[in-house]
Amino acid sequence: MDHTKKYKQINPNAEFDFTVNDIETKNGFILNNEYYYGGGVYLQKNNNSSKWLSQEISLDDGTALFNEDGQILLDIWKIKTPYEIYKKANSNILYLVKNKDTLQFRIQ
Repeated sequence: MDHTKKYKQINPNAEFDFTVNDIETKNGFILNNEYYYGGGVYLQKNNNSSKWLSQEISLDDGTALFNEDGQILLDIWKIKTPYEIYKKANSNILYLVKNKDTLQFRIQ
């Protein structure tokens, strides 16, 4: 199935703001059965890791990978819902808000 045709695409041009209640993986991830993203998301290195994040995603078991710039490539679909995400148009930064913490991710 071509997910790029069935769902709204998350890309640098897209703008959105919604609560994620459901996430599934299919050659990328699908949010709320409406949005699709097929690339990686990098947690910006200037973010402090939240306690809840380290409880939900282990940085030592291969779930997260570090690149040469110190950014962390995360499997965002492993973050437990619900949470808010938003992104401004013409930006490659995706914001995830959970437990009063805002994490910034760079999308590819």
